[in-house]
Amino acid sequence: MTKPEQKIDCSAYIVHWAQWWQITEQHMLGATGAARADANNVHEDAKRKLRESVFLAARASEEAHHG
Repeated sequence: MTKPEQKIDCSAYIVHWAQWWQITEQHMLGATGAARADANNVHEDAKRKLRESVFLAARASEEAHHG
């Protein structure tokens, strides 16, 4: 378990990656060719990080409830 001063604000990460995922989706839709492939890779990375953030938030919440 982390010390209180080391706790991560998971909700901020979730908001950040959700916004980044939406931005990259817009770029992906407007791109063609190689630029579209690059945008898709960034979009998938953002989606993965969003999922990780949600997982971390759930785990932190569970730890807080079960101490």
